[in-house]
Parts: sequence; structure tokens; C-alpha cells
Amino acid sequence: MVVVVIGFILSAIGLPGAVDLISSFERNVARSQLETDIRRVRSEALAAGARVQLTINGDGAGYSVGIDYIPYADPPAPDVVLYNQTLPSGITVYATQVILFDARGFLIDNTGDYTTTTVTIQEGTETFALANVFPSGVIEHADYY
Repeated sequence: MVVVVIGFILSAIGLPGAVDLISSFERNVARSQLETDIRRVRSEALAAGARVQLTINGDGAGYSVGIDYIPYADPPAPDVVLYNQTLPSGITVYATQVILFDARGFLIDNTGDYTTTTVTIQEGTETFALANVFPSGVIEHADYY
């Protein structure tokens, strides 16, 4: 009986730390996966010789990557979806505009002009990562929280 009570006490002490550790791991996985996928979108655009876009789902809980072949859709929309990605539970992503790379590997807006996009990743309502994606595809991490 004493062993069971001690076990409960130790688990009660360690549980909050374990929850924080798991949450931290999920945030790092989401940030790394999104960064890798943005780089992959640029590489796919160069390889395909077409526009490739990362489209964030309406709820921000995931995104899809697709190719828009010539003639380009207006507004941009993929002709072929390459893959879908789902973020860990409770984590969402938002961008100031569509993440769209042209056939030369430059980040562009809907009109084809070079642009910079800000990407925000949140857990619940709390922002834990903020990054800028520049026309060259360089990702600059503005903040980690």
C-alpha cells in the first residue's frame, strides 16, 4: 500500500513536467516540419518548372502542397496535390498570404510579384514561432517563444 501511495505521489510530481515536455516536442516537430515543407515547395517548383503552392487549411490545423501547371489558375490553385500535412493536435499555422513559389523558385504573390510572407505557428491561442519567408526562399525566424 505504501508503495502504491509513493508511486502516485511521484507520478503527480512528474506528470506536469512530462506534459510540458511532450508539448515542447510537438511544437518543435511542427515548426521543423513546416520549415522543411516550405523548402520542399521551393525545390518542387524548380524541379517541375511550374508554380507550387502551400495552401493552409481553413482551420490552420494542416496544409496541402500542390503544383499549378501552365496555364496558371487565377487565383492560384493547384492542378495536382502532391501531399497533405496535418499538424499535431492543438497546433495551428497561419500566413499573411499564400505561400506560392514560381518556376524559378521565387516566392510570389497572386499577381506574380516578389513578396515576403510572415508565418505564425500557435499552440491554442499562444504564438510560439514567427518567421518571415523572403522571395529567395530564405526563412528568417523572427521569434521563438
